[in-house]
Amino acid sequence: MLKTATSLLLILSTVLLSVTTPSRAQSTAVPESEVATSQSTKANAANLKQVFADETEKLKTDSTKFDPAKADRDRAKQQTSNKGWSTTKKTLVITAIAVGLAAVLFIVIKYGKDCLKSDPPDCTPGVDENCRCEVYERRIPEGQ
Repeated sequence: MLKTATSLLLILSTVLLSVTTPSRAQSTAVPESEVATSQSTKANAANLKQVFADETEKLKTDSTKFDPAKADRDRAKQQTSNKGWSTTKKTLVITAIAVGLAAVLFIVIKYGKDCLKSDPPDCTPGVDENCRCEVYERRIPEGQ
């Protein structure tokens, strides 16, 4: 019985995690602008020295100009992107906690009582697979 319950909980948790996570195997179409850029880069690949010289010159001119507003925007973007967990991570953590609590609750409810009479006699419920408890100990005294 315990093996069956454990396997069912594993299947349930796997299904819940697969439903809550986004699919990662989807292909994305390449925008036409990137295709055109890659074709123009291939055309310029013959003259690599010229391409590298142009890029180096562009970086040098960008680095000589300092714009404090642009620097503040870049810093703000970096700070906001690193803040907190993503929604997917939060969903996974909440799902894992819920599945764990459900498993613990199931085990406590199923095996938390003391067994007075079992079928077959002298077996331990929860340990022996074919053992069923027929009479449980009362938790509330009979006088109340």
